[in-house]
Formats: sequence, C-alpha cells, structure tokens
Amino acid sequence: MGNLCSSNGGDHDGNNSNSESSPCCRSRPRKSRKSSKAHGGGDDEIKQEPIIGNGSNKPESSNVLQQRQRPQLDSREESSMASVDSEVMAPVSAQVDLQLAVSSSSSAVQQQKQASSSKPAGCHPNQQALAALAGSPTSTNGANCDPDVVRQLPEVIRHVLHGCVGTGGYGTVERGAHLTVYVTSADPAASSTATLLDAVNSSDVHAEIKALVTSRGASLQIVCDPWGPSSSTRPATTLMSSSDDRIGRISLSNLNRLMETSNVIPVLVFGDTLGRTCLPLSIEAQDFQTALDQAPDAEDRMLVEQWYHADQLAQPPCYRLQSSPTMSEDVQQRLLEFFITVFSQELSDAYLNTLFEQEVHNSVCMSQELARRCIWIQEMTISSPNTSGSVHSESSITERENRRRVNAVQKILKTLLQEKHVIKTQAEPFSAVTSQLSATLHSIVEEVLVEAEARDVLSRSSLPRLLLEEINQHLAFCQRAASCSVNRESALMVVKRYLTGNDQHPLVIYGAEGSGKTCLSARAAQQSHSWQQLDPACALEMGVLLRFIRLTPESSTALSVLHSLTQQVSLLITGRLPRNPHTLSDYQSTLHRLMIDERSCKKRMTFIIDGIDHLADFESVVGLLGSWLSLQLPPTIKVLLTLRNGHQLERLRGQLPEKAFYQLEELTSSEAHNLFDACLLQHTHRSHSDHLTAMAAQINQSHRPLTVKILSWQAGLAEEFRGNVSGEILPCSTNVIPNLTAAVHELTGRDQVGMMIALLTSSRYGICDYEMEQLCQLHLCERDKSSWPTLAHLLVPFLQRVVVGGLGLLSWRDVTLREQMTNTFLVDCDETAIIHRKMLDYFWTIWQESRALLLSRNWTDLASPSSAITSLRLTRRALDEIPHHLSRLDISESQHMWNEIWSDPGWLLTKLATSGVTQVMEDFALTPELCQPDYFKDWMNLIAPAIDYDYRQLTSQLIGCGAPQSGIFEELCRKPLVTCLLPSHHLASSESEKDVCISAIYRLNSGERHHAAALSAVRDELTLWNFKTGQCDKVLGNLQHQPLKVATLANDRCIVLCGRELCVYDMNTGEEVLKLKGMMNQKLPLFGLHGDSHVVSLSRNRMYVNLISLENGDCVTTFKVGEDRFLNSLLVSDNGRLLVCGDESKRPCSLLVWDLQAKKLIYDLKMNHHEFITRLSAITGDGTYVACVCKELETSDPNFIVVYDLQSGTLFKKWKAGANTVAVSIACQNSCVVTSLQDARILVWDLVTGNCRWSLLGHSASVDTLNLDAEGWYLLSWDSDDNDRSLRLWNLANGQDVATFTPDQRTTAAHVSADGHIVLVALAGRSDLVQLKLSQTSLS
Repeated sequence: MGNLCSSNGGDHDGNNSNSESSPCCRSRPRKSRKSSKAHGGGDDEIKQEPIIGNGSNKPESSNVLQQRQRPQLDSREESSMASVDSEVMAPVSAQVDLQLAVSSSSSAVQQQKQASSSKPAGCHPNQQALAALAGSPTSTNGANCDPDVVRQLPEVIRHVLHGCVGTGGYGTVERGAHLTVYVTSADPAASSTATLLDAVNSSDVHAEIKALVTSRGASLQIVCDPWGPSSSTRPATTLMSSSDDRIGRISLSNLNRLMETSNVIPVLVFGDTLGRTCLPLSIEAQDFQTALDQAPDAEDRMLVEQWYHADQLAQPPCYRLQSSPTMSEDVQQRLLEFFITVFSQELSDAYLNTLFEQEVHNSVCMSQELARRCIWIQEMTISSPNTSGSVHSESSITERENRRRVNAVQKILKTLLQEKHVIKTQAEPFSAVTSQLSATLHSIVEEVLVEAEARDVLSRSSLPRLLLEEINQHLAFCQRAASCSVNRESALMVVKRYLTGNDQHPLVIYGAEGSGKTCLSARAAQQSHSWQQLDPACALEMGVLLRFIRLTPESSTALSVLHSLTQQVSLLITGRLPRNPHTLSDYQSTLHRLMIDERSCKKRMTFIIDGIDHLADFESVVGLLGSWLSLQLPPTIKVLLTLRNGHQLERLRGQLPEKAFYQLEELTSSEAHNLFDACLLQHTHRSHSDHLTAMAAQINQSHRPLTVKILSWQAGLAEEFRGNVSGEILPCSTNVIPNLTAAVHELTGRDQVGMMIALLTSSRYGICDYEMEQLCQLHLCERDKSSWPTLAHLLVPFLQRVVVGGLGLLSWRDVTLREQMTNTFLVDCDETAIIHRKMLDYFWTIWQESRALLLSRNWTDLASPSSAITSLRLTRRALDEIPHHLSRLDISESQHMWNEIWSDPGWLLTKLATSGVTQVMEDFALTPELCQPDYFKDWMNLIAPAIDYDYRQLTSQLIGCGAPQSGIFEELCRKPLVTCLLPSHHLASSESEKDVCISAIYRLNSGERHHAAALSAVRDELTLWNFKTGQCDKVLGNLQHQPLKVATLANDRCIVLCGRELCVYDMNTGEEVLKLKGMMNQKLPLFGLHGDSHVVSLSRNRMYVNLISLENGDCVTTFKVGEDRFLNSLLVSDNGRLLVCGDESKRPCSLLVWDLQAKKLIYDLKMNHHEFITRLSAITGDGTYVACVCKELETSDPNFIVVYDLQSGTLFKKWKAGANTVAVSIACQNSCVVTSLQDARILVWDLVTGNCRWSLLGHSASVDTLNLDAEGWYLLSWDSDDNDRSLRLWNLANGQDVATFTPDQRTTAAHVSADGHIVLVALAGRSDLVQLKLSQTSLS
C-alpha cells in the first residue's frame, strides 16, 4: 500500500494517469542525443539500456492561453487524485509530469535538476522545523516536553501524533492490504494466448491465491488484459472505436493507479510479437520536419500532412495527430510504415511503441520491487504475422521492426527477472503451465504479504492503531490539498497572525461552496510548524490537531471527531488515553480539563477543523459546540474552523465576537485563468484554441476554484476525445455538476454510467476497485462489465482515495460533489432503493461467508487485537456498509435484518474488533428505534474507554459494571466468544471506602494452600485470600506497624515486615509468635529467607547483612561489605542458597554474591565503565543466574540487561533492547528473563539461546510490575503509576496476549495464581480483592 503520508506526496491515487504517458496514445518526443538511459522514479529505479520503443519521453507540449505565464506549481507534491474538498484539485508540477512520464529526456531531467537546485533553501514549510527537532518532532529549543510514552515512539509516529505535515509519515497498509495480479499479453488475439490467459484466470488458480490472501486480511484482484485489441469485454461506447489509440491511455491509467494503491504482481504473456504499434499523437516540429524532408515520395508527404497539423501554441511547437474514428486500418499502416522508414532508430524508440512495451516499462523496468515479483510466460511457438491485431498482414518493414524490438525486450526481461519466474510453454494443452503458475504465484504472494507486514510500523507502536490511521489520513490528504496553485497569501497572513498572535477566541473562515477553504486549511496546517519556528518569542512545542470533516469514518460526526481529538490531545499532554464515557458532554469536559492542565502550558496546540458544517449531527450539537467555543481559550490554544455560508454560520455568529470571523475572498479573473491553465497542464497538457476561446468568457465569470477546475476538465476532454464529444460549454452557474455529468453521459452512455455512479455515491465511505468490478459483473450487461476503468480514468479529478480499515476506497472528493451527484443519480426513490438493495445483498453475502468461517474456527480470529484488525479487513467492509444501506430501506423491509444484527454477539464483537466502539455507536444511531436493543446505548457509552482499549473485555466490563443480563448482553455474558478475565461480581466502589487501599499482594507458596496475602498499610492488617473462591479466609488485624512485605514459612507461619521490624505470625490464630531482633533501614527494609530456619535482612546502616534465626530471633552471622560501601538491594534465591546484594556507592558498582551455606562472599561482580541499577534485578529460584539492568557511564544510550552465571561468576548474556528497562523478572523453569521497557514493550529472553523469544505488544504505556506464575508460563503485567490502567495476562509459551481487564479505579496491587488462570486485584477505594478468572468458554 503506497505511503499515505510520505515526504514526496503520499499516495497518488492515479491522478497522473491522465497525463499522456503511453506511446500508443501520445506523442513520443525524441530522446536526448546525449543519453539513452531510461529514467525511473524513486529508490526502485533500474538504469538499464532502454527497451526498444521505450526511450526517453519529454512531457507533452502545452498550450498557453492568451500567452499568459503559467503559475508556478509546487514541486513538492506528487498528487495524483486531486483532493477531497470542493476547493481541491491540486495541480501537479512539471516535475511530477516528468517523473510520471514513461521516461524523461536527459535534457528535461537536467532542467528539472537545475530548477530544483535553484530553489531557495527552506522552501519546504517544515524544513526549518525538521532541522530544529533535536530529538523531538516539534521542539524549538531542543527540549522535549512530551510524556515518556510519546518520547519512546518511533520518530515517524511522533511526527504523525504532533501533526507534522509532509515530514515523512509512517506509510500505510493500503498497498499491504490489496494485491493485484496484472496479466498483460503482447498478443491477446492469438488463440494460444487466449488459452494462456484463461489458465491464468482459471478458477483453481484464482481460488487458491484468493484463499491465501483473504486469510491474511488482504484483498485480491486479477486484472486480465481487458483492453487487448480483440478483447470481447471492451465497452462498446461512443468513447472508443476498435482502433482508437486511447484504449492504451486508459489501460496505462489503470495500471498506474494499481501500482500506486496496491501490490502489483505483473504476469507477462509474451513470445515473438509485441502487438500493434500505435501512431504518435504529437511530434515535435523539428523531428516532424526532418521526417518530411526524408519522405520518399510526394504521396506519402501529403498523407502525413493530411493527418498531422501544426500546433503553434504548444511549447515547443509540435504537430498533432487529428483524432478521428474514421481513420482506416490501411491509413494507419501506411503512416506507421512511413515513420519506421524515415525515423532514425533513436526517434523510432522515442515515438513508436506498443501498449505492451509501455506496460512492461512502466512496471518491471521502473521498479526493482515489481521486477522481483514479475512472472513471464514465454510462448515458444511462432505466431502467424497477422496475430498482432491487424486484419491485414504486416509488411516486411513492420516485421523487421517487430523482430528488433522483440529481441530487445526479451534481453531486458532476461536481465531483470528471476529465472524461476520465467515459465516456458511449447504448445497446448497448458495444464502444466497452470500448475507451475499457481505454485509461483503462491510463493510470490506469500513474500509480498510478509514484506507488507514487515513494513507496517503500526504493528510496533504502543498507541491505538485506529487513532494513528485516522490522524495520518488527514495529514496525507492535507499534503495533497496544500499544493493548490491559487494565491491565497492575504488569507494565509490572516491565519498566520491569528496562530502566532495573542487572540484567545477561535478563528472562523467562511465562504461559498468551492471557494478554497480546504486548500487554505491545508496550507495553514502545513506551515504552522514553520511559523512557530520563525517566532523568536515562542519556545513551546507545537502540536497540530487537524481534521477534514467527512474525509474518514472517524470524522463524520461531532462525537467521533471529539473522540479522536480527545485521544490525541490526551496522549500529547499526559501520555495516557482518556477514560471518560463516550458522550459529547464527557468529551467536552475532558478536552476542557486537558486544555487548562498545567502540562498543556508547555505546548502550543492548534486545532484546525475544516468543513465543520458538514458534520452529520451539526444541528444537534451546535449548542454544545458553541458553548465550548465561547469559552476564552487558553493562551497556548488556537482553534481554526471553516464552514460554508448559510444558517450554520449564523448559528455560530451568536456565540463568538465579530472579529472571530473572516470571509474568504473570491478568485479574480487573473487567478481564475492561472488556475485553469494549471489544471489543464495537470490533466491533459493541451487544449484546442477553439475550446480555449469559447471558455475564456466562462473563466472570467468563474470566481470559485471548483467551477474553474471543472471547466478545465471539460476543455481537456473536448480535446482528448475530439470528434467523440460535442465540446458544448454549459452556462456557468452555482451548480457546476451538469458540466461534469453531461460530458460523462455523452462519452460513456447514461445507463452504465448511471449504475456505476449510483453505486459509488450510495456507498457509505467509498468503494474498492475490485468491489465495483464484482458489482458490475452482477448487475451490468456483458458489454458494460469492464466500463469501470474507463469511468475512473475520466473522473480522476473528482475522485479521491481514502484508506478505511487498511483498504483503499474511491469516493467523491468532497461533500458538495457527493450531494450533487446524489441529487442527479439517486433522485428517484424506487431506483435508489434498488441500488441500496444491490449493495446490501453484496455485502450481506460477504458477512455471512465471513461469519461462517469465523464460527468454524471457534472465533479464534478475534483472539488477538493486533491480528484481528488486519486479518478481518474485508469483513469490516461488509460490517461498515450493511447498516448504512439498511437505514436507507423501509423499516418493513429491513426490520428482520436489524433484529438479526442486534441479537448476534458475533456481529458486535467483530465490529468492535475491526472498527471500534465509535462506529458501533454510529450504527446504533442509524438503527430504527423499534429495533434498538434495550439499555444498549447507555451501557456501551459507559464502558466505551475500556472497550476502545481492548474489545475482548466486553463481557468482563458488562459483568463488572453490572449491566442488565438481557438480549445481546445476556448472550455475551452467558457464553463469551473469546477468552477473557471475568470478574466474580459487580465492581462498584463504595464512597465510604475511598481512602482504603491494599498496598501489596503476595502469592503464598505453602503446601496445598492456594492463597494470597493482602497487606493494608492503612488498616495495619494482613488478610488471606483464596485464589479459587475469591473469598477472604483470614484477617490478621492490629499489627504493630504498617505491613509492607510478607513471606510464608513452614507450619502455617509467615514473617511480616512491619515498619522496620520483622515479626513471625501464626496464620491460623493470627497471633504474633516471634519478633526478630534489630531494626532495619527505614528506606530500604529488605529481607529474604534462608530456608525455614533463618531470615537474611539488610542492616540499619546498609553496610552489612544480618543472618537471623527464626527460632529465637537472634542474629547468627553478619556479612560485612567493607568501609564506605552501602548496599541498596537484596536478593535471595528460593532455595535459600545464594544471596546477591547491590552496591551503588562506588563506581563501578558491584554485585556481591554470598554463599549462605558456607557463609562467605564468593563473587564481587563488576563491569568497567558501567554501573548496575541493582534495584532492577532478579535471581532464579535455584540460584543459577542473576539478571540485572546495567548502564554505560560515559554515554546516554539506553540501559541494557546482563545475566551472570552464579556457578562460575562469569558474564553469561548481554541484551540491548534499544530502550530503557523499567522492570525485570526471571523464571528458572521456563528458562527466560522478562523485561519491561520504557517504550511499552515487554521482551521475553531465552536464557539458553540468548535470543529474544517474544516481543509482547499491547500496553499503551510502560509497566513497572511483572508477576509470573509458579512455573513461569503465564505473565501478569500492569503499571502501579496508572499510566496504563489495564492488566494484561500473557502466555509465554506462545507469546500470545491471553486477556485484558481495565478496571474503573487505579490498581494498587495484583498477583496471578500458581497456575496462571486466576488474578487477584486490589483497587483504590476497595477494601476487598477482585477475583478475575480466566474464561475458556467460546460460543459454538
């Protein structure tokens, strides 16, 4: 999936596919005489000798309307599908045209480099900000005020979280989630080729590969040469005739779009022919005159001059082919032979190409990645000369040229492709080819999926994936939208003065539809950080919170927008996710509380919300929104809003002062003409002077960017399809859609266009290419089934691609277009209902198939949140669309489906797993009141924070909060679908016990007891709790001092650290048996057991260790460490054999190891130039190994783990994790060391091999407590500082996240049972313990 937020412009969405990049349908300017290298793009460029016919290609000549100078385009952007708002149809620069041309001439590339080098330093708005990062994505003075969890994030994700536009996003899963097998043939008309194509697209091959792709949560599309010269699937419309070269333009447009939005696997079917060579659409005047001068006779010269006319307005001047569907095959052949004869080999390579050559060049030759995946089915039989698609036998001139080019292409393919990917076929039958192709495709698809997973940075982040995807979608779109060429400097200055000034009210920018508000918002967001850098008085960190309303599912309603904004703000300021219920008022309160938080004073937060009037629930929330905006904003907070003229604007005027509003001015006549020229350059590169003259008056009357852009699009179509479209210019008006729809109807036919546009418009968030193709297969006649690539090619300027759940969807680029398309194609109620039924039936079938598969696997696909969100992408598409289409049908027709949805626990849990609680609640809002389950909304809003964190705890939360056991809730609580930690009872806390706190829990290892000891420093008591029953069995009250630690002894006794004294108690009677002599250190009261007869404790002055008898309480032995050495840690192995103490008083620090049986010091472990952090250490139960955190003294590198073999006293292992370790635990039976890192990862290291067994991801912040079960196979992790409130249970045998529980109150203590199946938790405000029992029940 192409990069969503890359530094060079993110995903391109195929926008430049309209540029003339095919040799079979455009002019082929000559290559530079100095170089014949083919120029590729990006890091995957392969510089080889060019394929014959794929020489360098200059950008198409462009007209200059009335000799005006074209506006300077922003070369930063490689936008392909223009943008999402009505203002956005960002023109790409000449540099982009060069980059996406088939190949660029050396001179053009040289000019490009010179132009790039001539730009002043710092031309990128964020360049200065990036130079000043100093370890922080937004710091201006080198200091980083981010919370720890944010500082530990990968740099690209920190940039995304801070709203840095164009600083290199983390990429997306769009390409990773979609695979395209692109099959192209040089000779689709040959019978052998047709058989091969059938083999490629056979049901066996397709089914096997689809099963593999679907199992990994990706989608598969097989594009099998739909545009071949004899293809029966070509749409028979007024758009193209059978010999129209523009077929190639659409084919390459489709290929370019696929390469940018999916993982393409090229399959080339190619033997001894390259297909029909197409005539160049334009030839530079110099080359044309040279050709005419070499004309062998006057008749040929007259023929060429008849079909090629001079275009003096083009720069440089050129001769253009006069398009006409009446050109005969004989005329085409004569012209082709003429050019082959008079052109030099260099010019032939530049101007004369076939579609197959261009497809090979654009894919395999321009990308190492595609070359590595490419499959070549090499036909060894010699085809007849007339299999190239022409009804006449080719002349010997053409045959010789074909052989020369075939040899060159074969040579290049043999150089670039892997030998194992070349499949040779001799003759029919092709069963062996099918088998070999299936195996090769299976291997390549597996490699592509593995590579996509490895590139997914989100899988290594501790933050919610849905939140990061949401933010990055807006940043990627912003980068494209900011490339608008309209000069808005006066408006930008207003925004700049506001963002860098002292005004404490929001700024509201308003204007008519299509007036440029979104482009202005995007440019403001892009330059916000650089404006901050230029302000010498500002030394605050910068965070931009950017939302374009209705761009994504999470930006459709005020509730969903506030939900994601609150999460982003909370992470930037506190490092924690918010914990408020899912209601508007709660989000408002949380946002207000975060804004006035003292930590927010260290950051300048800028909210930019574009198109706020497009919120689906704007009318119902305007009062709440207004009350929030009417508050005086803190000095470090800025809010920028945009909306259209209308009653929504008037509603806000009553809430804010007049100076808070700014009206965006309309375009001047000069700006309109400049924008027209720029858009024309982007999409067509030329237009006939008659069309330009006819449109000049219309342009003068156009004052909105959208109107101008549609006029430029229509002018381009009139030239591109001259002779096929009338070119009539409709009157300029507010409703500009008739200009668009009329042209599309004329080009493609109303019936097929109406159906496809209606399907696209009726979708909730957009539609995938493969979904549209399948719907066309189901609902269009045979001749119209492949019309979608044509329509998508024509509508590129008005479509935009967004990523929803990892899949790239096409949708209308803004709300205005969607609304007017709805009013055009979905007017009739009956026809609209039919469209929604078609969509509903399609997606309902997908859901039923997916549900059956999930059920057959016992819902194990939902067991892991990280895998569910990626493996169920296709299922999410169905779950997103079904409620939308149901809501458009009459209740009498939809009621049974609504009832089925809201009584299905599988639907609810799968929806939560793939889309989140926000989307579930939006579906609930679409549901008719008659079908809404009782109590659902209130209880789901209450537990939303926990479900947002981990959907698997849905049942746990319903039980814990005391939700009514009825309807879908009853099903979920009776038979949970996934493993979860079930609380034993309702967890409501008592206000009277709010100060009561259990400070520690210790698992007691004595005989058959399954007990834990809970210590309460507030009540001075020790309570014994049964793990299995969850009940308190004994209370030892009235202890002398605050109990801090406990250890079990034989004969039902225990030793308790009370303050600074050690006392022995009888657990049956609760009476004190013995008080040990001596006082312990107040700050470090450390002790351990030497069997059941002695205790080892740190002395009061920390200079020695006492061995005290448990028979009489007397000190038996003292272990002294020497003068001026102070101990600060004490570990005793479970077998009581070894004692390890840490000394941090001198450098280098030491680990001192005593043999307690021999009562002597055996090791003084040190590392030169390092120090041990001995409070972070652990020892195995048998005393074989000790693990300790270590840090280098002379560097600021993160600390690391060292393991010493205590049998030999040597360094055994050394592990560097790249982040600071905050907790350590060790398990002898499982032979592993578990470490918790500051970046929220938990690593499991193998003591035997030294390798990292598992990297456990799930916590949103670092955890400082690691509790292992008795055998070391289960791990309980949690954070006592409450940065991440959740407790997670892990299976260390397979590295799986078993279950999660997020309580409402802070966890003060917790421990796991000996078998790892039960957890006892102490919560703030409770005097009892909460039992969480692992549920293994699944719904069958």
